[in-house]
Amino acid sequence: MVAISLSVPLDYVVHLGAGAVSAASKYARSGMKTVVLGSVDPQDMPGLRQQATSLKSIQVASGPISPSGAAVVLHRYNHKALNGFLEPEEALFELFPGLQKRGELCVETLAVAQWVQDSTSVIKGKGLLVIEVPGQGGDILSALSEAGCLERFQFVRLQEGRKQLYKGGSTSAQLRRELETLGYAVWEEAAAEDPARPYLIGWRNAPERTRAKEVQANRQALDLCEADLAELQQRYGALLQEKEDLEELLGQLVKHVETAEKTLQTRASDP
Repeated sequence: MVAISLSVPLDYVVHLGAGAVSAASKYARSGMKTVVLGSVDPQDMPGLRQQATSLKSIQVASGPISPSGAAVVLHRYNHKALNGFLEPEEALFELFPGLQKRGELCVETLAVAQWVQDSTSVIKGKGLLVIEVPGQGGDILSALSEAGCLERFQFVRLQEGRKQLYKGGSTSAQLRRELETLGYAVWEEAAAEDPARPYLIGWRNAPERTRAKEVQANRQALDLCEADLAELQQRYGALLQEKEDLEELLGQLVKHVETAEKTLQTRASDP
């Protein structure tokens, strides 16, 4: 994730997920002006707050984050990076031999869209969004898209399994399609320590996207003009036909008048 921030000039990052604590200092050293961190697990909050006290550029969520913001059940495992709000599929345990569930906890959460809006409302520049929330990358993208928050991020980075690892959860292939639908160019970044859960990198070229929208708007306007022109031509053709019909009727009337006048003249000349 830091490779992105170093190779492309970015001004801020919003990182939601298990890797937020370990990545915080790397973000700060990379030169980002603002680093916004959040997690789904209350146990991560002390570590995040510790980062915020040591580095002024770091902001931390006031509580756990979820797609909708409500009281939800957090499923915990002996592999902390897999903690999340969705129940596991059997494929998760097959992928991680020795994985054990350590318990469940009902937690009050903040809605991700509101959190991102509040955290980035006064931030200017190019942003990076990192999502490491097992199984719910698609839900978070949808929530942010509906709230108009994704427009703030030129780059998006998500980690998800190739197979469905959580009930009702997304896969990396589904996330790729959703990112592409949202206007991002997408490529895959292998996770050496976890090849079955690759990272997807989405890049949105904002100026090009703006130009594309302008071109689309111009095309729509042109289509409307062409439709109006076709309607006017059709009406003009109808008027021409009506004019010809009236001229023909007028000609017939003139002939009738001339005939009537001749008849009257003939009658008048008869003794």
